[in-house]
Amino acid sequence: MGKSYFYTNPLEWHGKEHQLKSNDAYQRWNLPRGGICCPTSTVRTIQEMSNYAYSINDKTAWVNLYGSNTLATKLPGGTVVKFTQTTNYPWEGEVTLTCTQSSKTNYSLKLRIPQWAKGATLKVNGKAVSEPVNPGSYFAVDRKWRKGDVVELHLPMAVELLEAHPMVKENHNKTAVKRGPIVYCLESQDVDKTVSLKNIAIPKSVAFTPVYKKELLGGVTVLQGKAWNYPDTTEWNQALYKKIELAEPQQTAIQLIPYYAWNNRGIGQMAVWIPLVK
Repeated sequence: MGKSYFYTNPLEWHGKEHQLKSNDAYQRWNLPRGGICCPTSTVRTIQEMSNYAYSINDKTAWVNLYGSNTLATKLPGGTVVKFTQTTNYPWEGEVTLTCTQSSKTNYSLKLRIPQWAKGATLKVNGKAVSEPVNPGSYFAVDRKWRKGDVVELHLPMAVELLEAHPMVKENHNKTAVKRGPIVYCLESQDVDKTVSLKNIAIPKSVAFTPVYKKELLGGVTVLQGKAWNYPDTTEWNQALYKKIELAEPQQTAIQLIPYYAWNNRGIGQMAVWIPLVK
């Protein structure tokens, strides 16, 4: 991982023979491939990461992104702001910010509450805040901060099935799976070798179990559940059409991985949007 790159990142991939309508195919751009823009963009992004994570003005420090780190800065008026952030986000929804230097002036710490975080809660020094913690907004904690003050944010990590707008015909009767901020996909490496990805459908009642796998893809939380396999009953033999022949679906185990981590275990099939059945 991290040694090679590819530019076209589709939401579905059919394997080595897959040709893209954009600008490439497997025969032209073997995946993964090297590139000059990706490494330099990575360096630039790392340099700018602190500006993405936090913002400041005269009386406010905004917490935009979550991840274990230390914030040490000064507001334009000279107020020193120092916090240690501890979390296993995005795999878990618990975020703790601890003030490590007191200030003689009041300022506001505003925490971003993601749109998907319905039911989020927040505590200051162990006491739940009385104001609602609304998704899709920033929650302001305004106080004279003292060394040792602790803010605890809980973001529920529910697994959600998403649907596309009806005008997106390609995704009609399909679903994408999301947990917290992470969109997931299904790779052929994570289903039985006798099962084709195109024949898999997820039931609306599916119950996914999040499982953190330290040794997989650099350490990721996967979603494990049961799906239906609708096997082909006849060969196509280069025919354009054929009569539908009903076959009994077979239950099969599937494992979804974060979409960003696909194509790191060899060339295979992949899908973000998966057929949905009752």
